Amino acid sequence: MVVGPLFVLPAMGVVVYSHTPATLKVSGGAPPYQAFSSNSAVLPVAQNVDTGVIVLVAGDVTADTPVIITVQDAIGQTATSSLTVRPAPLFNTLTVVP
Repeated sequence: MVVGPLFVLPAMGVVVYSHTPATLKVSGGAPPYQAFSSNSAVLPVAQNVDTGVIVLVAGDVTADTPVIITVQDAIGQTATSSLTVRPAPLFNTLTVVP
């Protein structure tokens, strides 16, 4: 059985905001996959990735925080995605009544 390379997309430049879901797509390699976070306190991930999709929900941060998600397939290939976790944007509504 020939197995192609493992990919995590997008691989870099991903921005994730606190408490706002984002996804990564895993393809290639040999399933099943496992995912690991370089900072699970800020960006925890489910270790087992059965569907090829990793749903990310970051915790609170006060400043931009870099995190690397590493995915490993069944034969030991790895692929990474470099992310930046940012504080959630503030959504305020200002109504001015004359």
